[in-house]
Amino acid sequence: MKSTDGGDTWTVILGGDPAANEEPIRDLRFLDATHGWATKYQRGGKLLRTTDGENWEEFGKIGEHFGFYYDFVFLT
Repeated sequence: MKSTDGGDTWTVILGGDPAANEEPIRDLRFLDATHGWATKYQRGGKLLRTTDGENWEEFGKIGEHFGFYYDFVFLT
């Protein structure tokens, strides 16, 4: 969810609507206010990214063996 008016109103951004039929988000990581990644595991496993903190795109697939006991890291 996102608010730009101090919490008076909210907009659903990614995974914020509990009534949606979308896959749940398991991991959410941000490097700064605009660059982030999220993972979804059901129906094929997806890695999503944002470069503006608001719009998300599928960035890659997650292997079937990447389970609930694993995490991801970023190397520079």
